[in-house]
Amino acid sequence: MKIVSPAGETYRVHRRVLPWRRKIREKPDWDLLDALDVPDVDHLGVLGAILLVIGIIVALPIIVLALLVAGELLLLLLLLPLFVLARVAFKKPWIVEVTHRRKVVHAEAVVGWGAAGKRARALADELRTAALEPTPAT
Repeated sequence: MKIVSPAGETYRVHRRVLPWRRKIREKPDWDLLDALDVPDVDHLGVLGAILLVIGIIVALPIIVLALLVAGELLLLLLLLPLFVLARVAFKKPWIVEVTHRRKVVHAEAVVGWGAAGKRARALADELRTAALEPTPAT
């Protein structure tokens, strides 16, 4: 859930479902589909063919990277139910995190899905009333 503190800072309070965090990188200013636009080079002949081959060589790593990212996403979606079942079966704690600008500023381990939800709501209330001073989590 998204919380705005009395100081005007925006925080997010949530349960971490997967045992690891995905690394989020800043989005580049260019769009991937812009790189795939091919200009009209019919009048160039041999030079056009060479440019086409170079374009394919440049596009191939991008296509492979896109397939790897799609494969990772599919793997995460397939493993998600297994991780949830394992957490429930072995009573592993859920990590309740408070994030600010995509950085974890507070984290707590809470056993039980319902208890983790209650603790997340309590942390959100503490942030709203400034009772919680987030400190960088390790």
